Amino acid sequence: MESLIENELHSAGYFVRTPSDYDRNLCLDPELLINFLIATQPAPWQAYQRQLGSRTKDALLNKIKDEIAKRGTLELLRKPFASYGVYFDFVYFKPASGLNISYKKSIRAIFSA
Repeated sequence: MESLIENELHSAGYFVRTPSDYDRNLCLDPELLINFLIATQPAPWQAYQRQLGSRTKDALLNKIKDEIAKRGTLELLRKPFASYGVYFDFVYFKPASGLNISYKKSIRAIFSA
Protein backbone atom coordinates (compact mmCIF):
# COMPACT_ATOMS: atom_id res chain seq x y z
CA MET A 1 0.00 0.00 0.00
CA GLU A 2 2.76 2.43 0.93
CA SER A 3 4.60 1.76 -2.33
CA LEU A 4 1.42 2.31 -4.33
CA ILE A 5 0.80 5.67 -2.66
CA GLU A 6 4.43 6.70 -3.10
CA ASN A 7 4.37 5.74 -6.79
CA GLU A 8 1.16 7.71 -7.35
CA LEU A 9 2.61 10.79 -5.65
CA HIS A 10 5.84 10.45 -7.59
CA SER A 11 3.98 10.20 -10.91
CA ALA A 12 1.98 13.31 -9.94
CA GLY A 13 5.14 15.40 -9.60
CA TYR A 14 6.34 14.69 -6.08
CA PHE A 15 9.85 13.38 -5.63
CA VAL A 16 11.47 11.15 -3.07
CA ARG A 17 13.72 12.60 -0.40
CA THR A 18 15.62 10.47 2.07
CA PRO A 19 15.70 10.96 5.84
CA SER A 20 19.35 12.00 5.54
CA ASP A 21 18.24 14.99 3.42
CA TYR A 22 16.54 16.44 6.50
CA ASP A 23 18.68 18.51 8.85
CA ARG A 24 17.47 17.98 12.41
CA ASN A 25 19.30 21.03 13.75
CA LEU A 26 17.67 23.32 11.20
CA CYS A 27 14.34 21.44 11.17
CA LEU A 28 14.22 21.53 7.38
CA ASP A 29 15.63 20.12 4.16
CA PRO A 30 18.35 22.64 3.26
CA GLU A 31 18.81 21.52 -0.34
CA LEU A 32 15.09 21.71 -1.03
CA LEU A 33 14.84 25.18 0.52
CA ILE A 34 17.83 26.56 -1.40
CA ASN A 35 16.48 25.10 -4.67
CA PHE A 36 13.11 26.73 -3.94
CA LEU A 37 14.69 30.14 -3.34
CA ILE A 38 16.88 29.97 -6.44
CA ALA A 39 13.97 28.88 -8.66
CA THR A 40 11.35 31.31 -7.34
CA GLN A 41 13.47 34.34 -6.45
CA PRO A 42 16.58 34.44 -8.65
CA ALA A 43 17.24 38.18 -8.34
CA PRO A 44 17.22 38.28 -4.53
CA TRP A 45 19.30 35.08 -4.45
CA GLN A 46 21.92 36.64 -6.74
CA ALA A 47 21.99 39.82 -4.64
CA TYR A 48 22.49 37.72 -1.53
CA GLN A 49 25.28 35.75 -3.20
CA ARG A 50 27.06 38.94 -4.25
CA GLN A 51 27.16 40.04 -0.62
CA LEU A 52 28.18 36.76 0.99
CA GLY A 53 30.07 34.86 -1.70
CA SER A 54 31.03 31.31 -0.76
CA ARG A 55 29.28 31.43 2.60
CA THR A 56 25.85 32.28 1.12
CA LYS A 57 24.11 29.00 1.91
CA ASP A 58 25.53 28.59 5.42
CA ALA A 59 24.77 32.21 6.34
CA LEU A 60 21.21 31.94 5.06
CA LEU A 61 20.52 28.65 6.80
CA ASN A 62 21.92 29.92 10.12
CA LYS A 63 19.81 33.09 9.87
CA ILE A 64 16.72 31.01 9.10
CA LYS A 65 17.43 28.82 12.13
CA ASP A 66 17.70 31.91 14.34
CA GLU A 67 14.49 33.39 12.92
CA ILE A 68 12.57 30.15 13.45
CA ALA A 69 13.74 30.08 17.07
CA LYS A 70 12.77 33.73 17.55
CA ARG A 71 9.56 34.06 15.48
CA GLY A 72 8.43 30.49 14.84
CA THR A 73 7.97 28.63 11.57
CA LEU A 74 4.47 29.90 10.79
CA GLU A 75 5.48 33.52 11.25
CA LEU A 76 8.46 32.95 8.95
CA LEU A 77 6.14 31.51 6.30
CA ARG A 78 3.59 34.31 6.61
CA LYS A 79 5.92 37.30 6.33
CA PRO A 80 8.96 37.99 4.14
CA PHE A 81 12.30 37.05 5.59
CA ALA A 82 15.14 39.59 5.46
CA SER A 83 18.85 39.03 5.75
CA TYR A 84 21.52 41.58 4.78
CA GLY A 85 18.80 43.75 3.24
CA VAL A 86 17.58 41.00 0.91
CA TYR A 87 14.01 39.75 1.24
CA PHE A 88 12.82 36.21 0.56
CA ASP A 89 9.39 34.60 0.65
CA PHE A 90 9.18 30.99 1.81
CA VAL A 91 5.72 30.15 0.55
CA TYR A 92 3.73 30.69 -2.62
CA PHE A 93 0.18 29.49 -2.86
CA LYS A 94 -1.11 27.81 -5.98
CA PRO A 95 -2.92 30.34 -8.18
CA ALA A 96 -6.65 29.96 -8.66
CA SER A 97 -6.06 29.65 -12.41
CA GLY A 98 -3.70 27.41 -14.37
CA LEU A 99 -2.92 30.31 -16.70
CA ASN A 100 0.05 31.54 -14.66
CA ILE A 101 3.00 30.44 -16.80
CA SER A 102 5.69 31.75 -14.41
CA TYR A 103 4.26 29.64 -11.57
CA LYS A 104 4.48 26.49 -13.71
CA LYS A 105 8.07 27.26 -14.74
CA SER A 106 9.09 27.92 -11.12
CA ILE A 107 7.61 24.64 -9.92
CA ARG A 108 9.36 22.69 -12.68
CA ALA A 109 12.67 24.39 -11.86
CA ILE A 110 12.43 23.52 -8.17
CA PHE A 111 11.87 19.85 -8.82
CA SER A 112 14.39 19.47 -11.61
CA ALA A 113 17.24 21.11 -9.67
